[in-house]
Amino acid sequence: MYKIRNGGAVGRGLGLERHAAPADKTNEVAGVADSAQLIVRFQRLMREIESGALLRNSFHPWEVELIVDLEQCQIRANRRRLMRRYQKAAVRSLELGAQRPLRLSEYLARTRARRPRASAA
Repeated sequence: MYKIRNGGAVGRGLGLERHAAPADKTNEVAGVADSAQLIVRFQRLMREIESGALLRNSFHPWEVELIVDLEQCQIRANRRRLMRRYQKAAVRSLELGAQRPLRLSEYLARTRARRPRASAA
């Protein structure tokens, strides 16, 4: 688990500290019991990020990785539309059995690879 300091607003610096996770979660992937629970946690994190304020102070390692990845991608144009599409793709991958949510950078790489390139005719 990670705990966040300094208010927790995304974009003001993360200020994360590592804290030991509870010992009773030995068989869980990334601290989450099953894919349904992972989907719920992912959607909650996305709602908090969309609102602009993280409402809690404890995060699982995969949540911290997603937050850092989102900040590194620095998307500007059509942010809301892109985030909706990304969320749908991430949830779909979790429903199909992925062990962790899709990162935004992975999603962007996949969508860019699928786009047809302009021919040099």
